[in-house]
Order: sequence, then C-alpha cells, then structure tokens
Amino acid sequence: MNRCWDKLLIIDEVQRKPELFRLLRSEIDASIRNGERTCQFLILCSTSRDLLRQSSESLAGITRYIELNPFSILEICDFQPADLDIETLWLRGGFPASYLASSEDESWKWRGDFIASYVERDIPQMGMQIPSVTMRNFWSMLAWENSQQISYYRTSAQAEIDLFLEGSGNQVWAVETKRSMAPKVTRGFYLACEDVGATEKFVIYSGVDQFSLGRGVEATGAVDFLRMIR
Repeated sequence: MNRCWDKLLIIDEVQRKPELFRLLRSEIDASIRNGERTCQFLILCSTSRDLLRQSSESLAGITRYIELNPFSILEICDFQPADLDIETLWLRGGFPASYLASSEDESWKWRGDFIASYVERDIPQMGMQIPSVTMRNFWSMLAWENSQQISYYRTSAQAEIDLFLEGSGNQVWAVETKRSMAPKVTRGFYLACEDVGATEKFVIYSGVDQFSLGRGVEATGAVDFLRMIR
C-alpha cells in the first residue's frame, strides 16, 4: 500500500477478505499521524451483519458509510427529467445496469444473473446454507406475498383500493393508479374509501397535470405524488 499512499485506493468485494479491516486501520492511523485527513480508501461491499460489526470495531471513528440505493423516480426526474420513463423504471427496476440496458432482453438477462449471483454466492457467505433453488423459490413466494400485503385492498362487496397509506394525525390516503390519460374513478373506490375512512383521495395517472375528479378525489402524476409524500 505504500506506493499508493497519496492516491485514493478502491477495494471492491471487501466482504471476501474481512481481515483487511485490521490492516486498513493501521494504514489510516499512520496517515492521520502524518497529517492526512482526506479520504484514502473507498471500500465497496455487500452489506452483512457480521461485516458491519467487524468494520465498526476495527474502523470506529474514521469511517463514513454511504448506502447506494437504486435509481428512484424522483432521482431521475431531478437530474434527467427528459429521460424519465416510469414504465421502464417499473419493469426494469432501479439498478443502473438493468435500467440503462440497451434492450429489454439485456435488462432481463442482467437481472437473472444478479439474482443467481446473490442467491448462489452472497447469501451462503452470510452463513445460510440453503440450496439455491429453494432460496430462489422462497424469494418468489415473498415477492408475491409482498405485493398482496402492501398494494391492495378489496372486499367481497367489490370495494377496492390499489394502495392506502396511514400517517400521523389519523390521516388515511387512498390511492388508485391508472395508466389512462383520462382517469375515471369506479364505485368500488368510493366504497373502499368509506371503509378505511380515507381523509385524502388520489388517482395517479400517466399525465403530469393535477386536477379534481370530484367528490374530493385529485388526479396527479406519479412524480408530483411522490414529492408530496417525500
């Protein structure tokens, strides 16, 4: 490392060599004694409980953690509004290599490779010795169950809401999503709003303008809605 003392050193996949943290500590301490206060190491890793525990013990007080999340609608809209394609983001997800892929086929292949790598390599490194096929099936079950639990409300009386959010002060936001540029609200939505005691009612549609649909329901675009709840 001595030949790189005046450069930023990037270490990827550090979770494979956790013993490096002890060495890094000594190098950083030496740099501090020499008056160096700027960033010296950029450590890239998959998060795991054991790794974070070890790094916090070995690098306490000299580490800054930065969590890199996938692209969000608001992030793309804020920095490249002309390139925002909500449907593409919805289908491909926010990982850069998937979202920016040259075709749907390339994006699909990347996602498949990512899942396979995570299930077959990263999860076993965390100590879970479960067959990869079993884990992948479990993931599929969780994804299906998650979509049912979070995004849908429906009763036998045909009252239904795509999403409702509960906030402070007994606020309940009822949200319906429509791909149409001319959204319409069904009777089932109003029934569901009565059931859950909705205080605010929104229809997210494919356009960008905000306007009233009557009976206390506002139509709005996805970006403006996300800014309201941010």
